[in-house]
Amino acid sequence: MASMTALLAVLAAIAVSSGARELRASGLVRVYVGDTVCDPLTHGAKGDGKTLDTRAVQAAIDACAGGTVLFRAGYSFLIGPVYIRASNVHLEIEARSRIVVSDDKALWPGSGRNTAITAQSVNSISITGGGTVDGQGASWWPARKSNRPGLVYFNNVKNALIANVTFINSPNHNLELYSDSTEIAHVNIFAPSSQAPNPSHNTDAVDVHGSPFYIHDCNFTTGDDNVAVHASDVLVEDCYFGSGHGASIGSICTDAVNNVTFRRIVFDGGPHQYQASAIRIKTIQGCSGHVTNVVYDSLTMRNVQLPIDISMFYNASLFERGLPSGAFAHRHLVAGAAVQIRNITISNVTATHCKSPGSILCDKAQPCTAIHMDDVTISATPGAFKCSNAHGDAHNVSPASCLTP
Repeated sequence: MASMTALLAVLAAIAVSSGARELRASGLVRVYVGDTVCDPLTHGAKGDGKTLDTRAVQAAIDACAGGTVLFRAGYSFLIGPVYIRASNVHLEIEARSRIVVSDDKALWPGSGRNTAITAQSVNSISITGGGTVDGQGASWWPARKSNRPGLVYFNNVKNALIANVTFINSPNHNLELYSDSTEIAHVNIFAPSSQAPNPSHNTDAVDVHGSPFYIHDCNFTTGDDNVAVHASDVLVEDCYFGSGHGASIGSICTDAVNNVTFRRIVFDGGPHQYQASAIRIKTIQGCSGHVTNVVYDSLTMRNVQLPIDISMFYNASLFERGLPSGAFAHRHLVAGAAVQIRNITISNVTATHCKSPGSILCDKAQPCTAIHMDDVTISATPGAFKCSNAHGDAHNVSPASCLTP
């Protein structure tokens, strides 16, 4: 708890005073922008959801360095890729306004990263307003190997806020954020489960690659990880996770992930158990990173297939599903190496209608250590945990823990 208090103190100290208007959700991250307002409609946008408005939207963004780009209520702006190239820029998507991502494949290159909204090497960026970003992913999901676009990509960004916005039907990842000092608040992200009759694939809600990072009061119901953490000093709390692959850390190879907390989260996969996992840590065999000081606390789960899913063999599971054997060649894997997983606390968990209590599967070369389970009750059939090379302690756990001292 002390380390998380320190994280909140770091976030609370963040402020950039380069403009006149302060934007914030909890107040832990603040973004400041000037008084300039830029309207895509005045730059030639039609806003009818049919005419491609990319040039007009880009012109408004370029004209609004240090100001607000206003997407007015009642309009739908059809776009290809657009770029935020200046700091202190705010995208305000008003309620009943929509940004619609074009599904014209000609607009999206066959290689490289495709994203609808990109911010690169800038500071103090925000997206708020109550409106919707619609990825129109249905035409993309059947072609899993195509270069499907994501919705938002921040890279080398400091001080970012995304609040009160809904993202739906992303073709790929929703929010891929290599941004430090970031807050995501009151955000809804929806895409079909990867197990649904018309599934979405790889539609992670948020991929966390920056530090510190705060996510709260969100609904993430997707076809992949509800949150995927790849960085340290992360707090996720007071959220609802519907379908998806869980509150995940990883996959981890050489990363060092420390001080991560998930708390007060409800997981519900619905009657078809479309929530594959809840507590999830996935690492790649042959790597040398570490995952330490992680807390999962006060979690309620319903209709989850694996409430606890900790595995050091993520690459092996992918190979079993048909991934080419050379897919991890760029990782420079070392035979016999394994990621260190240590000091993981799982407490105050209640789970019902689950397929299995879960598993903690660790490498003999690098066992998981200091796994602490307290007040965990899981109702599942069959009713036994699976463990290998997993060491720790358990108190008031049902069914009985399989951890060894």
